[in-house]
Amino acid sequence: MQKADRDLLLAIPFNDTLGCSCPLCNSLAIGLKLKKDMHYCPYCGQHLKMVSVNDGSWKTLIADVSKIPDVMETNIVVAKWANNVPLDERKKNIEGVYMDRYKAYKNDKAQIEGQLSLF
Repeated sequence: MQKADRDLLLAIPFNDTLGCSCPLCNSLAIGLKLKKDMHYCPYCGQHLKMVSVNDGSWKTLIADVSKIPDVMETNIVVAKWANNVPLDERKKNIEGVYMDRYKAYKNDKAQIEGQLSLF
């Protein structure tokens, strides 16, 4: 049985002061207490994993994910256009990483969504 996208673990950046934002429905969560208690978005139901911005964990994850060729065009990441820069300098930013898909990327025995596994 195939999991729906919202059932897959989506890693998102979490700041101890500012909190986090769900990249799918853009809902905001403010406060450090939420980091420990919030595992699902209260609005869209997305399964979330908070990755700290303060200790550099998010930066490390993005550096690892960015090594995948054309990662912005895959379903491994949730990427959105940056709105706070001039139009000629706009680029997509990674706002979330589907951890199950990222871990399965280099696993030859992993079943690709929509394909029958022969193993």
